[in-house]
Amino acid sequence: AVCTPLDDIVSVWAGWGNFEADFSNKGLAAKVMAQFQPRYEAARKVAGELQKLYDGLDTTQPALPVKAMTTTMAQNLRKKWNTILLYEKSNPLAFPPNNLGARVAFVYQQCLLQCGYHVDFGFGFCTWLDQTGQQAEALQVLEVVVRRYAPKDVLLRLTLAQIHEERSDGDAAAAEYESILADSVDLCPLALIHLLRLLRRTKPDPGHARKRFLEAVGTKHCTWEVFVAFARSEWHDFGCRATAEGIIKQAVSLFGKVETRVHVAYSEFLMLVNDVAEARRVLSTAVQQFSPSTRPEDYGFLLGRAEHLEERYGTTDSVRALAPYRARLEALQNGTVLNKQAKLFAGGASYETLQKRFAVVGVKPPSGCDKPETVEQANDEEVEMPDFSNSNEPAKPRDLGMLHRLAAQKVVPQ
Repeated sequence: AVCTPLDDIVSVWAGWGNFEADFSNKGLAAKVMAQFQPRYEAARKVAGELQKLYDGLDTTQPALPVKAMTTTMAQNLRKKWNTILLYEKSNPLAFPPNNLGARVAFVYQQCLLQCGYHVDFGFGFCTWLDQTGQQAEALQVLEVVVRRYAPKDVLLRLTLAQIHEERSDGDAAAAEYESILADSVDLCPLALIHLLRLLRRTKPDPGHARKRFLEAVGTKHCTWEVFVAFARSEWHDFGCRATAEGIIKQAVSLFGKVETRVHVAYSEFLMLVNDVAEARRVLSTAVQQFSPSTRPEDYGFLLGRAEHLEERYGTTDSVRALAPYRARLEALQNGTVLNKQAKLFAGGASYETLQKRFAVVGVKPPSGCDKPETVEQANDEEVEMPDFSNSNEPAKPRDLGMLHRLAAQKVVPQ
């Protein structure tokens, strides 16, 4: 007890000293207490720090939904518990790993009594248990967080499904994906994409995944992203262009009148199968089909991909043909009158953007500017996509990743 940072540790130490003085050999008692003195002093110091950290925190208050709390109240509560958890994880008493793991787990349990609806605390508890070798307990905590506090949190439910698969329980993972699709009021194409990929990985017969895909066609969750992901899977797994391209063409016919990115995804697939000419045609047609005034941001993305492709594989005339569309988009974005003559430097280029424009595969042209490059500029550099134009072989399946990549995922054309 005298080595544990209790609230009343000073009284405990004094009581132990009085007990030893009254009922034991005083010399022996002094020697024993001297051995514990350093550990007591460390615990007393930590107890004082914890009292400061817990000051103003009502640990008897039950967990409240985030929407039932004011912004200031929620921020203060989160800040308090984050500070406490960071301090406990720093191991101020130099506990051995097992004891530290148990102590921090206990603090997490206290935290969730107040912050259960703040799901990042629950997920943090899961990762802590996993890191300390308690995988079964980590899964139990995640299931409790999902079922009790965050049944609508798709990200945590996707994580739960993938953990089931990592534990070789494919049926439980599939059931979780199906449950997400059944419970989701909003569109959830990610759950369907991951379900189809799971069936590919766990069922030896590809008919399982194809059957589930056909069942999903026409439902609200089967967006164009699902078509594209499934088509790319067909190509990577079986190398059948006709089947894969037929799936993407179906997506274009269903969504192509309103979604610019499905045309970009189609062109990227054509680049995979070494059909550069058709990829250029698809993007050129889409640029002419859509109006920049409808969705300028999406149109800009489409136009940028078309320019990217034409600069590398097109002709001078095909590059010039896109210039009026770029000028029209810029005029719309800037609210200016459209000039009849296209700009010499499309995109409002500055000297700093010239290096990015001409860089290829990470090789940048030398600059005469003495201004040092910042971290932000370095991180913003465009990454050159791999060129599949010289190969007729299907691309190898990519590493799908698991728990640690899930938070970074987005539904975008691959």
